[in-house]
Amino acid sequence: MRLLTAILLAAPVVGCAAPSPPQVTQAPEYLLDRRPLLRDMAAMRAKLVAHWNPDPAIFSQPDPLQYTVVVNFRLTRDGRLSAPVEVVNKGAGPLFQSSAEAAKRAVELSQPFDMLSPSNYDALKDVQVEFSPLEMCSPAAVAWLRAHPEAARAHSCAAAPRSQ
Repeated sequence: MRLLTAILLAAPVVGCAAPSPPQVTQAPEYLLDRRPLLRDMAAMRAKLVAHWNPDPAIFSQPDPLQYTVVVNFRLTRDGRLSAPVEVVNKGAGPLFQSSAEAAKRAVELSQPFDMLSPSNYDALKDVQVEFSPLEMCSPAAVAWLRAHPEAARAHSCAAAPRSQ
């Protein structure tokens, strides 16, 4: 099982402040082979983010990160789910349950993942994704981070432009 969280979360999202890209004159050889895989992972992330709609009430809580959900899913070659989405982590209360359902629904609505290259199927057939309320840069996340500057330093969402 591959944990795609780091790369999925590193891809920029519309409305989030993207970090300045490092100035590289030539990419290391080992990364050149992975560019198509990284593009597919970024496309997968974008599709998941577009369909993820967590309960805004989680941002009225002292620690929205307690509603982070990790899911596993397996894809067929045509980019569809081959089994139900599985929530891996545990949480308590109705807001965690709501967040878990929102994460599962995002995966289900995102299929087919037809943007994925067939050559990357073996690397992306078993997927684990972390749906973190503060990393997905929703307007509610941005507002929460602005209201909690001590937590905002670690998140790129805090610098996101305000929506009008």
